[in-house]
Amino acid sequence: MSTIKLHELEKLIFHKQFVEAEVACQKILRDDADNPRITELLIYIYLQTQQYSHASEILQKLFSKETSNRGLCDKLAKVCALNGDHRQASDCYKQYLQTTPMDVEAIYNYAFNLRHAGKFHQSIEQYEKALSLNISQPEEVLVNVAVIYTDHLRDDDKAEAMLLRALKFNPKYIPALFNLANLDEQRGRKATATKHFQTILGLDPKHSTTLARLADLTTFSDSTDPIILHMEKMLLSHRLESRDKIDILFALGKAFDQCKQYTKAFEYYVLANRLNAKFNPRFSVTEFTHLVEQIISVFSADWLAKNQTSDTYQPIFICGMFRSGSTLAEQILASHPKMTAGGELEFFVRHIASELSPFPNNVSLLTKNKLKNVGKLYQQYIIQRFPEADKVTDKRPDNFLYLGLIKAIFPHAKIIFTQREPLDNFLSVYFQHLSPSMNYATDLPNIAHYYSQQNRLMDHWKSLFPDSIYTLNYDELISRPEDKIKEMLNFLGLEWNADCLNFYQLDNTVKTASVLQVRQPLYKTSSGRWKNYETQLLANLPDFDFKY
Repeated sequence: MSTIKLHELEKLIFHKQFVEAEVACQKILRDDADNPRITELLIYIYLQTQQYSHASEILQKLFSKETSNRGLCDKLAKVCALNGDHRQASDCYKQYLQTTPMDVEAIYNYAFNLRHAGKFHQSIEQYEKALSLNISQPEEVLVNVAVIYTDHLRDDDKAEAMLLRALKFNPKYIPALFNLANLDEQRGRKATATKHFQTILGLDPKHSTTLARLADLTTFSDSTDPIILHMEKMLLSHRLESRDKIDILFALGKAFDQCKQYTKAFEYYVLANRLNAKFNPRFSVTEFTHLVEQIISVFSADWLAKNQTSDTYQPIFICGMFRSGSTLAEQILASHPKMTAGGELEFFVRHIASELSPFPNNVSLLTKNKLKNVGKLYQQYIIQRFPEADKVTDKRPDNFLYLGLIKAIFPHAKIIFTQREPLDNFLSVYFQHLSPSMNYATDLPNIAHYYSQQNRLMDHWKSLFPDSIYTLNYDELISRPEDKIKEMLNFLGLEWNADCLNFYQLDNTVKTASVLQVRQPLYKTSSGRWKNYETQLLANLPDFDFKY
């Protein structure tokens, strides 16, 4: 340590002078490559500066010499997961378990990372192995298995069986009760879902998420309803974490909207979105505009002509703005005897994140053979989940970003693009607690920008393959349902079937914020809803260009 003493190095790190500390560590390691303390400090620096690949490289070298070292295995797997590589994280546990096969906690972690790597059946096998070894808190393991069945393998009966099995171990286990309620709601079992939520509140009256979900299942007409009063009281509690307030605020916005107290409803939605934005990554108007420009540039007519495969498979994609009617379109189509609702399938989002990131820059790495292989993987993915289906809809709204890639893989793919009155769409997005990936949703100007850029990109896709895209307008569907459904079916090459008008009677699982709406006949109250909030919209969107 001739150049810098250990305490001086630690002082640099304490004061977050990471660049200087990193240089010092590397200099020391050139002379003393096996110094464990300096190696440990360099890993810490890389983690603090989010240089996960560098941290992973060092840890991988250490772990390769000590594959029976559980601490190293855990640390390496954690860094791999932080870097988004759950496949490598699961491989760490696979190596470790070859030397220590009965470590039940490692088996659990192995199963967890297999799930996030998309290896669902292997994940279930490892969870079941952990159960056979009498892992503590088996109810938690069973809930994890249930989530795989319902979210990824689309086997709701097995998911329900896992949850009921969890409750046999612990009848008061709230995550199992909550997931059971959620599953019942998705399957249209409103009464039993309500009962499960009420059971949870009986066990924990301050369970804010459950209270908010119970409010979502309730139709309000009086602002003095006990559920509303309970939520307002909960907001005043100093013990309620900021993150837990978000669902309550959204639920109160919905409650006062139903009570037709629109000013108060909007105030709650504003509070909900401001708080939610603090926990989401920042949305950049500039970055999203640049992304759309890159996609348009990469997926040109020339690129498509050179790279398009000759695959004859004809998948059906439903995309568009979130809350634009995509779930309704899918539910209508699923009522046709030849159609099955696939829901929001994650194939392309997962594949692009793991194989083509950053997108679309890495599209240049693709060859026609690679595109053919992706097509085969997608077909296997569909068959595995829907083995008896004739045609399956892939309803992932943000697939609009990937239509150039999809059409290169599947030239015969059919795309249904859903649209609705922009202001109604903006409000519907703003009034929902959406995931952090939809970080634009917490701000009305950002929503408007996202909407306009989406339509700009759709104009590009329509110029490239106009005969493959059908635009379904929600407001026209509401006013002329039979005409619009016939048009949509004709576009897909399907004969008319009157069952499509009775979509709300379909006995299936719907995983969306629109789950309650699609269980009802078509109604017109959502069309023109923006007029209730005209003052607030004008204040927030004074310069919005309604070109699109």
